[in-house]
Amino acid sequence: MGAIARRRWALVLGLALLAAACDSATQPTPTPAGSSLAPTVSPTSVVSPSDTPDLRPTLTATASLTAAPTVAPTATATPTPPPTPTAAPTAEPTPAPATILRFRREQHGSGPRNVVDCTDDAFAGTIHLVWRISGATGVTLAIDGPGIYDSYSGISGEIDVPFACEEEQHTYTLTTTGGDGPPASETRTISRGEPEVIDMAVIGPNCPNTTDFVPVSVTWEIAYATGVEVWVDGVLYAPYSGKQSPVEGSDAGTYDCNQPSQEYMIVTTGGFGPPATLTLTAIP
Repeated sequence: MGAIARRRWALVLGLALLAAACDSATQPTPTPAGSSLAPTVSPTSVVSPSDTPDLRPTLTATASLTAAPTVAPTATATPTPPPTPTAAPTAEPTPAPATILRFRREQHGSGPRNVVDCTDDAFAGTIHLVWRISGATGVTLAIDGPGIYDSYSGISGEIDVPFACEEEQHTYTLTTTGGDGPPASETRTISRGEPEVIDMAVIGPNCPNTTDFVPVSVTWEIAYATGVEVWVDGVLYAPYSGKQSPVEGSDAGTYDCNQPSQEYMIVTTGGFGPPATLTLTAIP
C-alpha cells in the first residue's frame, strides 16, 4: 500500500473514532420515569466511513504527449574512395615484321646484275642468287610464277638456279616463311642480254693520191654475241669471232682512193635475239 493510501485510511479511522466520542458525549442523561421534563434529543447522525469525504488529493496525470519533432535524417555524404590505380597493361613487344634485307644475283661478271650474258664461255645455264632476311625463319623461291621451286631454312642463303636463254627473261620471287607477321616477298627479273655493238672504228684510209688502193681495218667491241661480220659497201667482206677485235684492228680490205667515200658495217653473230649493226662511212 502506498503512502497516500495509508494516510487516507488513517484519516478515515480518526474521523470514525472522533464521531464515536461525540456520540457518547451527547447521550441524554436518563430522566426518571414519569418525568415530563426530560428533553427530547434527536439522535446524532453517525458518520459512516463511506460518507466521509474523500480528502485524498486527486492526482490527475495529464499526459502531455508532444510529438517529438521529426528530424529529417541528414544525408551523410559517403566519401567516394579514390580510384584504385590501375596498372597499365604491359604492352607485349611487337614482333619485328618479316623483312628481306638482300635478294639479288651475284657472280655476274662485269655486266649489269640483272642481265645474263648467255654467250659468255663461263655461263653454265644457271645464275647465282643470294639473300638475307630478318623476322622470319626461312624462305621459298619461285621461278616464273607462283609455284615453289624450293624451300630454304635460315635467315640467309645462296643457290644456283636455272636460267634458260631461249626466253627473254625470267622472274625469281623470294618469300619469307615463319615469323609472327605477314610474309615479305620480293621479285627479281633477270633478262638475257641482247646483242649490241659497244664500239667501232675504221682505221684509214690514207690516200697519197687518187689512184691508189690503200688497206683499211676496223676495230670493234660487242656484247652478248660471239662475233661479227664485216661488210664493205653492202658486200660481206669477212666474218670474225670474239667479242672484240685486236688492238690494231681487223682487216677490212682496201679503199679505192678514187672514191669519195666508202661504207663499212659490222653485224653481230651468235647470241640470242636479233643481231646488232653499226655502220661508219670512211672519207679519205
